[in-house]
This record gives sequence, structure tokens and C-alpha cells, in this order.
Amino acid sequence: MLTRKVLIVLVASVMLSMAYSEGLGNPTLSNLIESFNDLAIYIHDMESASGKDLRELENRVEELEKARKSDIHKFSESVLELQGLHEADKEAVRQLTDEMTELIAENKYILEEFHVTKQSFPFHSDKSRDIHSAPPKSVPLEMMRAGPSLVAVAFYAIMTRQMLNPGVHQNIVFDSIVTNVNAQISNYTGVFTCSQPGVHVFAWQTLLNDPDYVITELVRNGVALASEEIGNSGAPESGSSTAVLNLARTDEVWVRVAAHSIGADIQPHLTTFAGFRLP
Repeated sequence: MLTRKVLIVLVASVMLSMAYSEGLGNPTLSNLIESFNDLAIYIHDMESASGKDLRELENRVEELEKARKSDIHKFSESVLELQGLHEADKEAVRQLTDEMTELIAENKYILEEFHVTKQSFPFHSDKSRDIHSAPPKSVPLEMMRAGPSLVAVAFYAIMTRQMLNPGVHQNIVFDSIVTNVNAQISNYTGVFTCSQPGVHVFAWQTLLNDPDYVITELVRNGVALASEEIGNSGAPESGSSTAVLNLARTDEVWVRVAAHSIGADIQPHLTTFAGFRLP
């Protein structure tokens, strides 16, 4: 597009050329100036209109850019919200799975406890026996009085999958339950829940590759009560530790990571957790 100055120069040149070529007509100078002024006003009006259109276009571009940024922000918020919902769903599924596992273990324990109690009273089916008479000699009186408190509780579990660069206070999950005698031990969380109050013995072992180190700890209801540190030996290393705890019913005990070097990976199969209740 030609600028205003260029157009004025072109028009002036054309008008002077016309005046020179039509010398016989002798156009007056005032007529030329008037025509020139008219053209200048016309060009100015065209420039004003063009500048207004340009400003409107620039304003429209700014509005579109603001709308684009707002849409991107809203889209990012929607993505984050969906991610949060996804994580919440995963956590809900995990909790439901843990609760279902604990309920199954509790039902199994109740059923086994019922059978043990039933076997402790073999005379219950003898209708001719006086209920106030002494129990038969085959059932110790101490067992009759103690009842289900003498039920054995023991477990032994193994971690079968490598634990890569664990986080601090992350549970060690022993997913393979090798031995389970009336014990409520979850292979999804690694948590043992006390069903028979009393003194319990716990032992755990951790296997680690060199040259890393890791500190694990035995936890009761969120409070660390024993620990074990291995590593920095220049070779694969395993260590074990033992603790004796007096538990109340529903107390929870598990093994977690207390600290570790960067990149420390806990190895499977020789990382174990065991426990039993003293009679």
C-alpha cells in the first residue's frame, strides 16, 4: 500500500505535468492548489480509516490471544482434576481391597476359633452329661478356662518383587504369604493386625545390592520401635533384626523404609517378615 507522502508526490507530479502540457489552457494556480488539497484530504481520510481498521484488527488479535490462554489454563485445570480423580479412584480401590482382605482373614480366624473352641468342649454333644459336672480328663482345665487365648498365631511372608528406590516411610509389602496360622497379615499392605492380644515375636530380613545402604524399622501403630541398617559393604548384603512386642487386639505392626541411599533397591526373595505369638 502506498504511503500518504508517496501519493501526494505522485499526484503533485501528475498535476504539474498536466499544467505544463496544457500551457494554452493556462489553469490557474488556485485551482491546482484546491484540487491538490482535495486529494490530500481524501488520502488523509483513507489513512485514518485504514489506521482504525488496523487498530481494530490488533485489538481482535489480543482478545483472541487472551481467549486462547484462558482456554489453555482451563484445559490444564481439567487435566489436573481428572488426574486427581484417577488417583482417588485408585486409592479407593486399594482401600477396599485391603478391607476385603482383612475381612476374609477375620472370617477365617473366627471360623477356626469356633472350631477350636468347639473341640475344647467335646462333651457338648452328650445330652446325658450333666452340664455342671467336671469336664472329661482329656480336656485340660487350664484350656477350658483360657479358651481361645491359647490359639496359635504365626506367619511367614516373602517379598517377591524388587522394590525400586523406595520412599521414606514406604511400607515393605511382603506379597507372598508362605505360612499363615490364624494371622491377619495383608499381602497388599504388609500390615499385620493383632487378633490375639499378648506377647508377639517379630523378625524381618532385608537384602540389598552394593554399594547402597538402607535402614528399615519395625512399626507399631505408626511408631517405630526397632530398626535395622545394612549396606556400604561393597557386596550384596542381607541383615535381620528381631523385636518382642506386647500387643493389644487390633494393634498393627509392619516394616517400612526409614532411610536409604539414592538408587537403593531392595531385592526380593530374601527380604522376609515373620512373627508369632507366645503361648
